[in-house]
Amino acid sequence: MSARALVLALQLALGIAGGLLAAPAAAACPRGFSSREMSQQISSGDAAFADMNDAAFLRAHQNLLAILPCVQEAISVNQAAAFHRLDALGGFMSGDQAAAAASFRALRAVVPGYKLPDALAPPGHPLRILFDVAGGSGATPGTPLTPPRYGWIHIDGQPANTAPVDRPYLFQRFDGAGMVQQTVRVSAGMAPPAYETQASSRWAPEPPPETVVGVRPIAAPEPETPQISRRALAVAGGLGLAGAGFYAAAAISHGAFWDTTQPAAVVPLRRTTNVSQGLSIGFSVAAIGVGAGALYFRAW
Repeated sequence: MSARALVLALQLALGIAGGLLAAPAAAACPRGFSSREMSQQISSGDAAFADMNDAAFLRAHQNLLAILPCVQEAISVNQAAAFHRLDALGGFMSGDQAAAAASFRALRAVVPGYKLPDALAPPGHPLRILFDVAGGSGATPGTPLTPPRYGWIHIDGQPANTAPVDRPYLFQRFDGAGMVQQTVRVSAGMAPPAYETQASSRWAPEPPPETVVGVRPIAAPEPETPQISRRALAVAGGLGLAGAGFYAAAAISHGAFWDTTQPAAVVPLRRTTNVSQGLSIGFSVAAIGVGAGALYFRAW
C-alpha cells in the first residue's frame, strides 16, 4: 500500500469511527435533504478526485454518506450510478479494492453501457483495471423483497421486487402517497433494511394516480330495482277485506231498507247503509293505494 493510500485509509477509518460515536445524536436527521444536494456532494467529490485533493474528496464522500439517510426525494437512476461511482473512488483511495470493485459492479448494473472517463482513470490506470474486472462477472439473481404494507420500493432509482446480493445498492421505500420513508445504502451481501410488510398484498412497481396502495377502490352501487313489500301487500289485503266486509254490510242494510215485511225503522237502516258504503269505498281506495305503493317502496 502506498503512503498516500495509507493516509487515506487512516483518515477514512477515523471518519467512520467518529460517525459511529456520533450515531445516537445523528439518528434523527437535522432536516430533510433533496436529491439535488446529494448530487452536489457527488460533483464535489468528482472534482476533488480529478484534482488529487485527498482531503476535499474525503470530506465530500463523508458528507454524502452522512446526508444519504436523510434524503427525502426519489433518487434517479443516474444519481444512483453517480453515487456508486464516487463510492468506488472512495474504496480505491482507501486501498479497499474489494469495496471499489463491488461499487463498480453496482455502477455497471445500474447503467450497463457506462464508460469510465479517461480524466478519472486513463488507460492502464489501476482504477480502470478494477472497473474492467467488475464488468466481467455475470449477473447474480437477486433475493425477493417482501411487499411493504403501504407503498412500494425502489432499488437504485427503479421500482423493484428483488434486491441484489453481490453488490451494494441504494434502497428507498415510499408510502402510499409517494413520500420517501427510507433511504439506505445497503452493502453487498447484507439484508435489506427492516420495514412493515403485508404478506397478502401484491407487489406493484407504481401505484395508479391518486390512489393509495393497500386500499381497495369502492365499487359503484348497483341500481336497485323496485321490489314488492310483502308486509305492504298484507296490509293492502287486510284493507281490501275490510272494504269487502263493509260493502257486504251495506248490501244487507240496503236490502233490509227495501224489505217492507220487516218492522225495522227506515232512518237507521238508511244511515247504516250510507255509513257502510262510505267505509267500504274508503277501505277499498286505501287497499289500492297501499298495494300500488308496495310495488315501489321497501320501507316495510
